[in-house]
Amino acid sequence: SKLLPGGTLSAPEPFAAELNTRFHKGPLCFSNDSRQMFFTANESRRKGEAKLAIYTSQNESGLWGKMKMVNLGSADANNAHPALSADGQLLVFASDREGGYGGMDLYATRFRDGRWGVPVNLGPEINTPGNEVFPFLHANGTLYFSSDGRGGSGNLDVFAALISGEYNWTAATNIGAPLNSPKDDFGFILDASGTAGYFSSARDGGMGKDDIYRFSLAYPGELAEAVPVQASVRVVEEATGKPLPGAEVTLLRASDDGVFCGVVDGHMLSFSPTETPGEFEAKVSRADPFRVPVPEGLRSVTGPEGTLQLPVVTGGKYLLLAQKEGFRPLSRPLEAEVPADWNIALTRTNCLTLQGRVHSRPGATAIPNATVTLVNMCTGEIVQVTSDASGNYEFPCLESDCDFLVQGTKANFKMENVLVSTMDRKIGQPGPPVLQDLELIATLPAQLPSDEKGGQEVLSFDEKGFDEKAPLAEGTASNSIGGIMGNGVLIELKNIYYDFDEFRLKDKASTRELARLADFLTRRPEIHVEIRSHTDSRGNAAYNRDLSAKRAGGVAAYLASNGISRDRMVALGIGEDDPVNQCTDGVECSEEEHQLNRRTEIKIFNKK
Repeated sequence: SKLLPGGTLSAPEPFAAELNTRFHKGPLCFSNDSRQMFFTANESRRKGEAKLAIYTSQNESGLWGKMKMVNLGSADANNAHPALSADGQLLVFASDREGGYGGMDLYATRFRDGRWGVPVNLGPEINTPGNEVFPFLHANGTLYFSSDGRGGSGNLDVFAALISGEYNWTAATNIGAPLNSPKDDFGFILDASGTAGYFSSARDGGMGKDDIYRFSLAYPGELAEAVPVQASVRVVEEATGKPLPGAEVTLLRASDDGVFCGVVDGHMLSFSPTETPGEFEAKVSRADPFRVPVPEGLRSVTGPEGTLQLPVVTGGKYLLLAQKEGFRPLSRPLEAEVPADWNIALTRTNCLTLQGRVHSRPGATAIPNATVTLVNMCTGEIVQVTSDASGNYEFPCLESDCDFLVQGTKANFKMENVLVSTMDRKIGQPGPPVLQDLELIATLPAQLPSDEKGGQEVLSFDEKGFDEKAPLAEGTASNSIGGIMGNGVLIELKNIYYDFDEFRLKDKASTRELARLADFLTRRPEIHVEIRSHTDSRGNAAYNRDLSAKRAGGVAAYLASNGISRDRMVALGIGEDDPVNQCTDGVECSEEEHQLNRRTEIKIFNKK
């Protein structure tokens, strides 16, 4: 029958007479180009009961070719009611084969390598101990079917579910009245626009037992509202990616005028878009029960894994609001799709940004792609980033009142460790970020980017290793605090200066550096320290060793005078035995190069 102008139908006439036989032909479906057809027919058997099977035929020059049975396995079962996806790759059908959940179950198979695969049962989200029959696959991924095993208005009601994986579907939802009635409703189909369709029903008022009905929808998404989807929301901390339990999430749906609104806890929330993208004007008022009804907003709290689920409508537009104490609140417009997986990252309000540049020493040439590791000495948390093409790195969130170890590594460079503290920084007030550059000294001849003069800087240094007993491979960083702190961390005190052949501190800057170290050790009683003093190669080796021992002892004495127990300190005079460059005996070097070797280092150990 054809739809005529005015909405009437022409008289029915046989379809595909070339395929008609004395056997029953049942529900059918077509490929998107209408050149292939799948249909149900009684299988021809000489003996025994004729089973239902699914056949296919190709349209050639306006005529349908010879019907061929689709091999779906389970020869002793009934296979019926085919439904084909828009891309022609997925076939859903009804079958009473063994291993199902009830009488007739829905199964799916995919077309791969020129053949249909082994059918897969659609599972308890779709199937019941009753019968699931008459499937229809819409181009938007919605599966419609009839079931008598889920309750509802009548024996067979029409249900809908959304595809969420290769063979996975959301839980079936009854599409409700008026499409469903107290009698059987089945054979549902919907046009490509999602606004009109047909179905069969035994409802009262028809012309016979089962009649065909046509319906129209007010708008394309009207039926989708009857098929809620569970949106999975995951809230994490932006800086670390760790889940945030106890975060409050509110979800408001957009009205026709684009305003996100809903009633939550007796209050009407309204968020109107502003001229600035991503910003909204918020209004909160007490809900008025006598005004036009407003949908309920959704509010929930994340669990131990930072997750929760909220029911949404496919294609619906929403505004998600997330907040947690100690974090900046966030609002994000979202559109519900299948699957609806929403990841939300919140930024701490008690955060300081750490910025710096990784560069060579000497020369200050940028070192890109260096691994920079941040160790939170309060919590043990470890975060790693990589320096960019200019050698810059950033950690967006350092908590206040804490000490941190910053570690820079790259292949063929000596590891650099630096202590950073936020003890004296106030949170919540505008201010500059914490700044800390990392200076890496090459351990092997290394090709570095050209300097401003167009030359190329080649540095060489013989590194003995991060830990002399168990050297850490250059360019690597441990991912555990035990691996980083277990055997001690070597840190150079950059602002400790001595004049040549002197063991007394050169200036007040040196004293300030030791004062910061004393404060750190006071805050961290679990930390023990090994003080290592080095000289340059000028002078007698024995004399230099004695000089360096005096310098190390002087540092220990200063720390002891500031309340640090001698039991937590060891002072070592290394002398000229461990230079950071080529300036050994007999090698001519500049004063700047000798200065690199005159240094004081500490090796800190966690004795917890």
